[in-house]
Amino acid sequence: MKVGIVGCGMVGSASAFALVMRGVGREVVLVDANQKRAEAEARQARARTRKPLENALRKLEAEIDRLEREKSRVEAKLASAEFYAQGDQDEVAATLRDQARCAEALEKTESEWLRVQAELEAIE
Repeated sequence: MKVGIVGCGMVGSASAFALVMRGVGREVVLVDANQKRAEAEARQARARTRKPLENALRKLEAEIDRLEREKSRVEAKLASAEFYAQGDQDEVAATLRDQARCAEALEKTESEWLRVQAELEAIE
């Protein structure tokens, strides 16, 4: 659905912001007698919509980095011959579970990153 707002004053701007934040309509069109004002309001609306997505991406990227470091640490431990020479089967099993948990968490986080990135690209 395409939504049009005539007038980019306080009420029009607030209405456009509310529509964008709620995801109402596929497209929000702002019309004002002052074209530059309408364009500025449209840019601001896009920026307000992008900001939470950009913040989410930053958090997801930090989490991906943390998970990759943890996964590398676990895999280095598993690659060590000394680790198996100790003969502690419980520790080996726990480390393998850690590896699986890291891989699963990393996959979920990367999928969420792709979803948020696609949402962000759709705004542009």
